[in-house]
Amino acid sequence: RPHSHEMRYLCVLVATLAGASAQTTAAAPAAPPDAVAAPKPTPVPTPVPTPEPTPEPTPAPIVPARGQCEALQTLFEKTRGASWQNNTGWMTTHVSCCKWHGITCDAEGFITKIELPFNKLAGVLPDDIGGLARLENLQLDHNSISGTLPRAWDSLAALEYVFLGGTFISGTIPPEYGSLKRMVNWDLGVTSISGTLPESVIGKGGLHYVNVALTKVS
Repeated sequence: RPHSHEMRYLCVLVATLAGASAQTTAAAPAAPPDAVAAPKPTPVPTPVPTPEPTPEPTPAPIVPARGQCEALQTLFEKTRGASWQNNTGWMTTHVSCCKWHGITCDAEGFITKIELPFNKLAGVLPDDIGGLARLENLQLDHNSISGTLPRAWDSLAALEYVFLGGTFISGTIPPEYGSLKRMVNWDLGVTSISGTLPESVIGKGGLHYVNVALTKVS
C-alpha cells in the first residue's frame, strides 16, 4: 500500500512546515519605539491685534457772551493788571477771556467766577463788574484794593460768595445790596469798612456768614 504511506508522509511534512511558520511569526521582534507615529503639533493661535482706543472728542471752545470780556478789561485797567502776580492770558486777543487766569465761564460764555486772591491787585473796584449777570463767586481778598463798594453791584443777582477781606476798602455797605437775594457769604474782615450793617442785608434769609472782624462796622 505505497500510496497510503506516501500520503501520511506528506501530511506530516505539511504539519511540520506549518508549525515552523507559526513559531517564526510569534518570535518576530516588536517594532522599535521610533516606529510610533509622532503626535501632530498643536497649532499656535494667531494673535488678535488690540484695537486703538477712540480718542475723546475735543470740546468746542467757549465763546464769551457779549460784554463779559469788556468788564474784565476794565478790572485789569483799574487794578494795574500789568503788575499782577499772575495775569496769564489777560488782554491777549488770541485767548478767550474765559481762559484768562482766575476766570470761569459757564457753557454759554457767561462769567461765573472771578478768583484773584493774593494776586497784587492795586486800585479801585470798577462798576462794570455789576454787568456780569451770572457772577456767583468773587474773590479779590488780600490785595491792595482801595475805594468803596460800588453801588452798581446791586444788580449781581446770581452772586453768592464775596471775599474782599484783607484789602483797603473803605466807606459803608450800600443798602442796595439787600437786593442780592442769593448771597450766602460776605467776607469784609480786616478792611476799613465802617458804619452799620444795613437791615436789608442782614435780614436776608439765605445769608449764612458775614465777616466784619477788625473793621469799623458796628
